[in-house]
Amino acid sequence: MSFTTRPARTMTRTHDVQHGDRLGAILISIDLSILGAEPARYDAYAAAIRQEFIHVPDADYRAGRARVLGQFAARPVIFPDPAFAARYDGQARENLARELAAFR
Repeated sequence: MSFTTRPARTMTRTHDVQHGDRLGAILISIDLSILGAEPARYDAYAAAIRQEFIHVPDADYRAGRARVLGQFAARPVIFPDPAFAARYDGQARENLARELAAFR
């Protein structure tokens, strides 16, 4: 299924891109780009996400957030667009590892 026939909101919810879907790969890579931000910016983003889910008890939030971050960290490629992957993958993995370590 191509980007033109698959709703963008589904793509940004699942972060899955069909093979050969160049526009979808760019869209998802842009959506995930915060993961590869400089540490201070990423930490501010992570703090904002916690505030967005402040109604969730801390233990539940930590477990859920760790699960989501772990899924991204386990992917062989975080950013489906090769240019994004080349530029941001290393920093994204450092950011994910740092936040995950804080939950342990």
